[in-house]
Amino acid sequence: MKGIVIEKAGGPDVLKLVELDDPPLGDDDVLIRIAATAVNRIDLQCRLFGSRNSFNGGLYIPGLECSGIIIAVGQGVTEWKVGDKVCALLNGAGYAEQVAVSAKMVLPVPSNVPLTHAASLPEAAHNAWKVVSEAQLVRGRKLLLHECCGYVGLFVLQMAKCKGAVVYVTAETDEKLDFYKRHGADICINCKNEDLVTRVMEETRKKGIDVVVDSWAVNLEKDLKILSHWGKLLFVDLHGPKGGNLYLTAVMSKQARVQVLNRWWKTLDRAACIVDHLKKEVWPEIENGSVKPVVYETLPLSEAAAAHKLMELTDYGQDMWSVIGYFVPWLGHYACTGKVAGHVMGKILLTPDFEES
Repeated sequence: MKGIVIEKAGGPDVLKLVELDDPPLGDDDVLIRIAATAVNRIDLQCRLFGSRNSFNGGLYIPGLECSGIIIAVGQGVTEWKVGDKVCALLNGAGYAEQVAVSAKMVLPVPSNVPLTHAASLPEAAHNAWKVVSEAQLVRGRKLLLHECCGYVGLFVLQMAKCKGAVVYVTAETDEKLDFYKRHGADICINCKNEDLVTRVMEETRKKGIDVVVDSWAVNLEKDLKILSHWGKLLFVDLHGPKGGNLYLTAVMSKQARVQVLNRWWKTLDRAACIVDHLKKEVWPEIENGSVKPVVYETLPLSEAAAAHKLMELTDYGQDMWSVIGYFVPWLGHYACTGKVAGHVMGKILLTPDFEES
């Protein structure tokens, strides 16, 4: 089979399309012929700073989720059969034509979602479910999402509306705010043109926000100011610019809770438990159209480097390093940030070269 590998950390050009051995099938695994895989921020960071796991003798195959058709099942698998259309959470190896994964990590493709688009569901649904569960949302509860939460934030927005929450979102462009508005946001705040604290306090009559969902530590001071008493500040991973001071007196004065949620699970059984929750709590909302995947762009698997370039944030400093890297290749990785560009509204998918059936 063909797949994309990373032999060393660096810029998008370290992503190489190579011929790989077919993945071995365990007794409790299913073998999926991949229809699509999604590009995630963690893929950018693994490529830039080094991989979390190794496959195929030291090569890392990125890809944390996929969709496709089961072409083989292990001897111990009873809940899935050859021909089933599925999507799955992965610990890597999604940038390939086939992947073997525990049957416990597999989800059915919703009937109203195209097979390729289903690749954008598992990772976002998994992280968003954790946020919504921790937020304990009920009708009328106020939740604020920062733009930096990305595609996971979009799923949190839609799932929060299913719970009847009032959702505030922040962004730096009116185009991005219009995007969130179309997907159900109640209050949209342009952080470039408005003071976040002033606007939130006006909208909430100085009561503040019950749950703030963020990803950048530099927002800490403002997040705590807009948080209501007994509120929750939830971080979906922690990335972006370093910095930000957590003032315990501010947390204590509001009797607030601060928590960081990440995508990694300690055991397969814990991951399987999360997948079961997704089937019961999130998949029905997708089936009835309340939660919808959004695809920004679809590219061939062979153009994985182009997909990373499309997705990755650059600025003046990175542009300068790009020019230097052209003449001095080993310096080229300084042109990369590992962060998602603000213009990307939805998932970027990669599709191997085979026909969907």
